[in-house]
Amino acid sequence: MERNTLVREALKSYARVQMHHPDNTMSPRQWLSLLNCYIRRRPVEECAEEAEISEVQAAMWYTHLALAVTSYAIRLTRAKYQS
Repeated sequence: MERNTLVREALKSYARVQMHHPDNTMSPRQWLSLLNCYIRRRPVEECAEEAEISEVQAAMWYTHLALAVTSYAIRLTRAKYQS
């Protein structure tokens, strides 16, 4: 799977789960801004402003997104080598 496709699929999957989580405090527009910033590798400060969240929240979500992509890639790799 191409790297960009893997990242996008991982982020879409993660965002869907988070958007429907009972503790979600961000609107769909904020999620879209956050994901676009992450994919485009924009600085946290710009992302926070665009998504209308604090810089600390943006940094936290960037970390969560990186972990989600890593976890998704590991699951794909395990599935590939277990078959």
